[in-house]
Amino acid sequence: EAQKRRGAAPAATASSRSYSPTKKRRINDSADTTASKETVHEAALLPKLTKKNYKISPSLAALSTFSEADLAAVPRFFVSRPGYGQIQWEGAVDVRGVNLDEVVVIEMREVSVYEDIPDDGIKPRVGEKLNAPAVITLEKVYPKGLGPGVAAAEDVVRKFIKKLEKISVKMGAEHLYYDKAGGIWTFKVPHFSRYGLVVSGSDEKDDGVQETVKENP
Repeated sequence: EAQKRRGAAPAATASSRSYSPTKKRRINDSADTTASKETVHEAALLPKLTKKNYKISPSLAALSTFSEADLAAVPRFFVSRPGYGQIQWEGAVDVRGVNLDEVVVIEMREVSVYEDIPDDGIKPRVGEKLNAPAVITLEKVYPKGLGPGVAAAEDVVRKFIKKLEKISVKMGAEHLYYDKAGGIWTFKVPHFSRYGLVVSGSDEKDDGVQETVKENP
């Protein structure tokens, strides 16, 4: 009778009966696995760059915070190799999963994108991925026999600039400017293959400058 007056103890609910530390661990393990898969998936979306002395902007650290939609349209993306040159893409480009180690090469007085790709690789169509309009800057580009700290006569510089303009036209590029003090040549390209120049000490009439062969897009 006293128990009735005090009221019976509440019966255990279904949820309290079914709860167990083991079940909680299973839920947590499942969440950890899902998070791990998401991390791997996100890492696969990032561009790859391990080559020494190459730099990109935004940095890999910054890109790791981007969503997939953001990685598909990165504005002002550029790859540089100090002392050699850089490539600055115009507009926004899709960098998802791009292996920069393989597709972007910046050498002395020339650059290439999607030229040295694996045999089973497929070059993106014009306008896709990094096969898009860009501004290229090449360093240490001087008239034959000249270099840093060597002053060139104005007529020599003018002739050299004319040569660079001619090379730009042959490559299907647009000459932008030439900085004689730093030997920096800047030009714009509509898509990518291989661009730049090589120096030949035996070509007097061309000031020792020859354009590289540009492959089909």
